[in-house]
Amino acid sequence: MVRILGTTGSGRRRRYQLGALFSLLALLAVFAVPSALAVHDDGIFQLDRNAVTTDPGDPATVGEDWDLVCPDVHASGAADCLGGTIADTSRFIDDFPPANATIFTGGGSKDDLAIQTGPWLWKNGQVPDKDNLLHAYAARYDDHLYFGADRSAANGDAALGVWFFQSAVGPDMSGSGTQPFIGEHINGDILVLTDFTGGGGNVTARVFEWHSPGGAINGTLDLIQGTLGTPADCVGPPQVPAGDFACATVNTENEDSPWAYQAKEQGSPPGVFPPGHFFEGGIDLTGLGLEEECFSSFLVETRSSQSVDSVLKDFVAGSFELCGATITTNAQDGPFVLGDTVTDTATVHVTGGSTPAPEGFVDFYICGPSATVISSCDADGTPVSSEDLAGAVEDPVNSFSVTSDAVTLSVAGNYCFYAEYPAGQDTNYPNGAFLTDFTDECFAVAPNQPGIITNATAGPVDPGTPLSDTATISGLATPSTGTGGMITFTAYGPHGDTTTCTTVAYTSVVSDVVLNGDYNSFTDGGGGEFAPTAPGTYNWIAAYEPGAGDVNNLPTSTACGDANESSVVQQFNPALTTAQTVTITDTVTVTVDGGGNLQGTVHVELFRNNTCTDPVTPLVDEDFVIDESSPADVTTTPLTIVDPGEASLYWLVSFDSTNAAHTSIAATCVETSSLVINDSP
Repeated sequence: MVRILGTTGSGRRRRYQLGALFSLLALLAVFAVPSALAVHDDGIFQLDRNAVTTDPGDPATVGEDWDLVCPDVHASGAADCLGGTIADTSRFIDDFPPANATIFTGGGSKDDLAIQTGPWLWKNGQVPDKDNLLHAYAARYDDHLYFGADRSAANGDAALGVWFFQSAVGPDMSGSGTQPFIGEHINGDILVLTDFTGGGGNVTARVFEWHSPGGAINGTLDLIQGTLGTPADCVGPPQVPAGDFACATVNTENEDSPWAYQAKEQGSPPGVFPPGHFFEGGIDLTGLGLEEECFSSFLVETRSSQSVDSVLKDFVAGSFELCGATITTNAQDGPFVLGDTVTDTATVHVTGGSTPAPEGFVDFYICGPSATVISSCDADGTPVSSEDLAGAVEDPVNSFSVTSDAVTLSVAGNYCFYAEYPAGQDTNYPNGAFLTDFTDECFAVAPNQPGIITNATAGPVDPGTPLSDTATISGLATPSTGTGGMITFTAYGPHGDTTTCTTVAYTSVVSDVVLNGDYNSFTDGGGGEFAPTAPGTYNWIAAYEPGAGDVNNLPTSTACGDANESSVVQQFNPALTTAQTVTITDTVTVTVDGGGNLQGTVHVELFRNNTCTDPVTPLVDEDFVIDESSPADVTTTPLTIVDPGEASLYWLVSFDSTNAAHTSIAATCVETSSLVINDSP
């Protein structure tokens, strides 16, 4: 089992608590630190190759040492654990028997692999003495992190790693055999790799930041300080320069241990670190741009080599800072359209050495709609709901999620959610948590783009015939202001084609359009009847415009020349017909050689058949009385014929003499008039 001793410090809660500030002021007052951007020479902590405050090392250093971090209840070594550190947070962890049985196992237990997907695994087992850790310790003074460890033996080079995790990471102690780790990396976790070669004469310190996905090293890590070729010994030679951001060192001679300690080398006195058994180092978080990070747990490990992906051996893990509560949020994924509903999910993360579930409520707010893009919101927004953390879902460990009531998006525009875990609800997390990262909180709701289809009176129609256009509107949203839009119908013409719209002939406006459907320029509009008398083509355009202030709908319009948007007014067409007339007469000449004047009656008839026996009245039926010398002529009255009904007409002529000296002439049906009349239709 891993046994943890030590104080919890002030329980520094990231940027939300003032404890770190008070501690820093105290340190400044006690040690008169000239600069905050340093590690080995900042006057806060002695990185001097020993663990005793009263031994300042060579060159001399000032500040605390590990005997103040080690609780005074701890069994003593050649020196004593004093306790009483003024560090914001400190931890001292024993890993002597039987706890030294915890070691890494499995091919996924590597620094460049994620904890759960690696996966990191551990078991009870043994490692070589030079890789066997007996104690691990860490302390934080505002933006300075210090760490150390001691091991059983020192044969050969040493490679040591120290993880500072933002979440609670450690071995799962609930089972037996090969077991997993709990927790997971968060981007911003810190790995310090210190390598001691040449009997401790060559010291390097590299600082890596977890960055997954996207890290420059194997997709998970970024090197932010140091190299394998850059000496980083806090003491030297060569000593790191003033203002360094990271360094480490190892003891080069026997040093008294303030805690109970026994090296494995034969003849080693108890309570004394032989050369190469005691490691320590530190990093300046501000210098590395990490001063805002809070580290819930830490882990010290021994490694097989300097490689980032080397095999991991022994480990000592424990809680570190009580970081308190933080909150992250994630609004429901879009895109969104008018009428959709959207929720926001807030996750309260609790981290640190003690992590009871948070109690109280998360308050949700929404800001918007805004015509311009917004990137944040606060408690001045519209309240959405307050959700009780008692019903929160815990996933992953120490992360508690609740979801807001649904908000109906009835107005287009830009929105942002905001969530907070107000202070004063839970004594474990008295400062609460307040959202500062709005990456997943803001979204936009686009206005509707209505559709418009039109159908005008096509024609052709006669001049003076009423024309109209009908627009079918679809996709309208309820106006954000309640004020309907309008449809403007415009007829252009007369033109000679269907693509010209220059001369306005008619305009009609339909007002207060709020519903989808059909709207007619005459029956619904205010332009009256449109009955043009000038022939030609009249081309229509129908345009919808949202009501004043309505942000839910966009304008839309047909275009000149669109299908079904032309009306043709034709010219009047004169009709041409023909009707021939034929005027006929018959002249009868009566002659005689003697006997006096011709006296009697000439009888003339005109028939439609060659038998001169029409059942109907003859076309001509005239008698002419004569009393004159020979020859005597008589002519029928002219007859105008439009449709004779037959191609030939037949005359029947006779003479009844009243002069005894003359004979009468009998009627004969032998005279004809032939005619064919063809009129145009």
